[in-house]
Amino acid sequence: MSPTNAATQSLDVLIVGAGIAGLSAAIALRRAGHCAEVFEQSSFADEVGAAIQLPPNAMRILVKWGFLRERARLELCGAALTARADTLQPLYQGSFSHFSDTYGSSWYSSHRVDLHNELKLLATEEGGVGKPAKINLASKVVDVDPETATITLASGAKRTADLVVAASGIHTTFLSLVLPPGQDITAISTGISAFRFLIPTSNLLPNDEIAPFMKEPGIKIFVDEGSKRLVWYPCRGCVTP
Repeated sequence: MSPTNAATQSLDVLIVGAGIAGLSAAIALRRAGHCAEVFEQSSFADEVGAAIQLPPNAMRILVKWGFLRERARLELCGAALTARADTLQPLYQGSFSHFSDTYGSSWYSSHRVDLHNELKLLATEEGGVGKPAKINLASKVVDVDPETATITLASGAKRTADLVVAASGIHTTFLSLVLPPGQDITAISTGISAFRFLIPTSNLLPNDEIAPFMKEPGIKIFVDEGSKRLVWYPCRGCVTP
């Protein structure tokens, strides 16, 4: 709903979880004229994460919300490269230069913490479109009644609104409350693991074999003959790929 066409009825909405999904829901709801209150079990004291990709379909929405790329320290990904892991021989090279004209935005990458901080600002800042969302930290939700839109906190306190949005992650226990009885939604292991880490660019530039890959910021994928992949892309102004 356009912020210039505010909803005829403002809803009070409780959002469980203040991650990327929960904060995004809060931003969208406040811009649509609703009142959003977020409950997060952590204290945001030690936010961690690695780089995250923001393709054009996501960026179009973020920019419409007032997301500032410079403030969030986004890094433009202008190209993609796939190369052999053993020889570094390129297998594929492609440019993203047409993305803005074709898809409405370029492709960017971000550190997860920077993305999260910018979303938190857009959800809670004064002066934006709609009423600022309220975020309650150290407020773990232990139960939800979808019939009455009531949440129960670990403290025993209860809150009731018009709607509850569960944005508490892939391991949430609240999906079973709205699915048919007996339907199993437990996450199943694929047997594939992903290990995420950050390396300062300054540690890589002295290496003569790696340095040429640093010339153009973008997405780089190194593959072996099996199923292993190393996916590499920059964040925070190319300080950490």
